[in-house]
Amino acid sequence: RRDGGIGFARAPACCQGAAAREAGQADAGAAGGGGRGSRVPGDGWVARGGGAAGGGRASSQSVTDGARQSSRGACASKGQDEQQQQEQQQQQQMQQEQEQRNREEQQEREEREEEVTEEAQAANAQPLLSKGSVYHASGRCQPCCLVHSPAGCKFDKRCKFCHHAHRRKDHPRASKDKRQRQRQIMEEAQ
Repeated sequence: RRDGGIGFARAPACCQGAAAREAGQADAGAAGGGGRGSRVPGDGWVARGGGAAGGGRASSQSVTDGARQSSRGACASKGQDEQQQQEQQQQQQMQQEQEQRNREEQQEREEREEEVTEEAQAANAQPLLSKGSVYHASGRCQPCCLVHSPAGCKFDKRCKFCHHAHRRKDHPRASKDKRQRQRQIMEEAQ
């Protein structure tokens, strides 16, 4: 039977209802997604699992991959920051040590210069004395009992303040003994 003689023939009502039910099941399977297939006329079995559920899994996997990559990047940046901080600390420590060494060396140089200037001033202030007089003035004079001997002072420091350079007597002991004897004779006579 044709509608007005133009177009295709209509299917019976029972066939139209069955086709509508199958089409509704196919749409529901595509929307809900599942592990089973649905039979569609003329197409055989059609998988239901390729719908919104599959798209959701792919999107969630991409999100997790992005999160992992971002976490790895954050860890790498943290490691680089820590390394840079350590290098900066080492450089600062080396600079401080170098500055301290420079200060110590400068202080030592200043102390040496002060000592040299003090010695020069002391040498200029001292009068021109003999070798023994200089030793005596500095407190390093060592008087020697052999100063009057022919060999001279064993320390070679003939200080005029400690060693009297008078002429040695030939017999100092004899005259002393003579005086003692005379004193004894006078005492006995009294």
